[in-house]
Amino acid sequence: MTLQSQSLEEFTRLQELAEELNYFTQKYSPHLPYYSQLVSIRESLEQAPELQFPYRFPTTCCQNATRLVSKALDPEFIISELSGGYRFGENLDHYLHHAWNYDPERNIYLDLTLDQFFLEFPPIAIFPSSLPFLKEMYVYTERQRKTKEYLGVNRILAQFKNKTHWSQDK
Repeated sequence: MTLQSQSLEEFTRLQELAEELNYFTQKYSPHLPYYSQLVSIRESLEQAPELQFPYRFPTTCCQNATRLVSKALDPEFIISELSGGYRFGENLDHYLHHAWNYDPERNIYLDLTLDQFFLEFPPIAIFPSSLPFLKEMYVYTERQRKTKEYLGVNRILAQFKNKTHWSQDK
């Protein structure tokens, strides 16, 4: 198999995964009570100056995004931070470090930065945890949970709450 045919096969797999992710996102998003907050969080992250250098959001911003989601959503929603690998390749045998959120009540993953890997992935991806392309690695998850601050997340969180008046809605 040539490198060119491998690349074409990988691109086809990514397009199929993008279609599946868009399907699930459209299926789940109308029923999520916190979906509008996810949209606001994504917008806040896109505008944060500290997340624009050396790369532009969402590239390398997954830990910032997962931390912000877990801190910014209404406390009635138990959303956890996970960390591990974005799996790709013919047998899903290649990994890139990645972080995302998990809603255990609905058994779904929430990912505000998945589009850093392929632009056709939805900017807010919502999908069942059974899809095999993300793999949690406990060591990475624990390390992430112990990290207190990522690149100004607390400042972005304060601006987000100020902008949306989320803290005064209750």
